[in-house]
Amino acid sequence: EKRLQHQRHQLGDSLFILVKSNFIMIKFLKYFVLTSVFVVLSACDSSSKFDDLAQAIERNKLNISSIVVEPTKNITVEINGTPCNPCDSTFLPTNQTEIFTVYGLTPDNQRIDISNRVTWSTSDSSIAQVAQSGEVSTQMALGDVDVIARYASLEGRSRVTVSSETLTDASKIIFRDNQGTVINAAPTVTMCDTYDMQVIGDFGDSKRVITHNVDWSITVGGNPTEDAKVVLNDANLGVFSSYSPQTDNYVVQAAYPKNATSQITNTQNINVVATGFGASITIAPTSQPIAKDSNYQFSASASINSISNDITNTTKWQISDPTIATVNNSGLVSAIKEGSATLTASCGTVSNTAGVTVEATKTVSSIQIEDTSNNPFDTYLELNLNDSLKIEKELLVTATYTNQSTGDITADVTTDVTALDGNNTDPPIAVLLIGATGDERLLVTAKRVGTAVLTVKYSGLQDTLAVNVIDK
Repeated sequence: EKRLQHQRHQLGDSLFILVKSNFIMIKFLKYFVLTSVFVVLSACDSSSKFDDLAQAIERNKLNISSIVVEPTKNITVEINGTPCNPCDSTFLPTNQTEIFTVYGLTPDNQRIDISNRVTWSTSDSSIAQVAQSGEVSTQMALGDVDVIARYASLEGRSRVTVSSETLTDASKIIFRDNQGTVINAAPTVTMCDTYDMQVIGDFGDSKRVITHNVDWSITVGGNPTEDAKVVLNDANLGVFSSYSPQTDNYVVQAAYPKNATSQITNTQNINVVATGFGASITIAPTSQPIAKDSNYQFSASASINSISNDITNTTKWQISDPTIATVNNSGLVSAIKEGSATLTASCGTVSNTAGVTVEATKTVSSIQIEDTSNNPFDTYLELNLNDSLKIEKELLVTATYTNQSTGDITADVTTDVTALDGNNTDPPIAVLLIGATGDERLLVTAKRVGTAVLTVKYSGLQDTLAVNVIDK
């Protein structure tokens, strides 16, 4: 009996120790949880800290190790007589605007455009200010200022020097080819081919690319002409082309605004010849029915110096009856009334024709989302935040009419994006209409991990495409 009482006391003591230990553990866990919550709440006491956390997570997904800030068009190539590429500073005049871009750099040297993810600022707002779009506006004050972009814990800076220097005479406007070599003699260009030029301004303290700042005009034999043109391309080059060879050189003039009332101009001669152009031009398609009040894009190609070239934007387009349809400089035909007309593409004396038949307005029976090769999607579209080649995709929308013909209606549709997780204030994708008239595409860009449904609508019809965004 004494042994039994002793065992009971031992059991009671063990239970007491166990209960006490559990009580201590519960108090410790409670303290740990409360402390953790306090730390989290202290770290997230403002919306900006939540943003920092989101950016840190996104930075880790994109595997970005550093960021760089660069101007897009106003490129400085020489400072005080010393060539530089890139230069330590971008020289800009007062009251000038320039778009800056921010690239995230991965360890394997991929460049990811994160301009719309960063926080912008400048080191001195009296010299220059920056909008959240990345557009920098210089003020009246002169001096140096840093354009600053911050992304999570990373920071990138680009120096801007606001200068009062101007171009003093025509010799300060310099023409260079696309390799950066100064053009001395008149280059020879085959008709309907292209020639890329860059215009540099010598401002004394610096030399700067001013290709996008100049006004272009062209004469031949002292007279203005429409047989040649210069178009600014995405690489910030002036692209010259002419569909008519001439005995005299074409004289290309670049005019830079010196002030509100005057310009500094310089000219560059270009010789256009038929030599090297093939014996024929191919137009696609060779004939095409077009619905009244609609557009259709034709294309043209030819052999130039034994290489097949797309000359859609450099050939001369004409149509036999402009009351039935019209055509612009890039082969876009606009139907006006029912009837038939002949479309002609020509370079010098070489030409070819295609038939255009304008029909009564057709009824659309269905619409379909396709890729830029006009292939429909069998399942869903997958984008990858961690792959610069798969972070975006261009799409087209094609209409099928009751007569079984088809047409590109991308520019005319309305779009809607629905996030499947319900977060439609920040959907996984963004959709933007891009491209020139007659060549519009829908650019779908991945924004965050998730799945969304893209809906396109036209004339009471619609088509949908599921888009899945990953980060592998």
